[in-house]
Amino acid sequence: MAACPRCHAPLKPGAFTCHNCGLTIGAAAAAKPDGRNARVRLIVAGCGIAIAIAAAWFLILRGPATTGDEYLGVWRSASVGSIGSATVTREGGDFSILLTAAQSGQTATVPAHLDGNDLVVTPGDFSASGDPNAKQFGLLLKLYAGDFRMALASVDAAHLLLRFTGTSPAGSDVDERDLLEKIRSSPSPQ
Repeated sequence: MAACPRCHAPLKPGAFTCHNCGLTIGAAAAAKPDGRNARVRLIVAGCGIAIAIAAAWFLILRGPATTGDEYLGVWRSASVGSIGSATVTREGGDFSILLTAAQSGQTATVPAHLDGNDLVVTPGDFSASGDPNAKQFGLLLKLYAGDFRMALASVDAAHLLLRFTGTSPAGSDVDERDLLEKIRSSPSPQ
């Protein structure tokens, strides 16, 4: 229970004046919180500090999950599918992938970006490409898998896993995987 700061007489809860000496204590009582309010403030401050630490780790300290060097090179599909090969290059911090179709040999160059440990291509990357073939290829992929995601994941130094996911316009899930084998470290011609 709170006490009067002048005469130390016990104060009734919510009292604005001391019943013993008449001191106006509304402001004094508000400035001197009881134990429960102090605990609540301590808990709120602790939560705020925990959130700040988590945010700092996520945004600053974590850093990129990979530099992307493991993706650079020329990769060939291990299966007979629509992608025959993928050539991954980087200029400065920007990645691009030259996709070559297995059957027709047609090519399309699209920008790619790191997302955690994966090198990712989305419909927006096909649209942003300056390559007209990329825009057409992106439209075909959208017809097949809607708002798709094409992700390359490093398996080991000689293999990448290409995962293509999305939802078809008919509503069925698309989840295709293809193992790519490294045929050259450098994208320069043989």
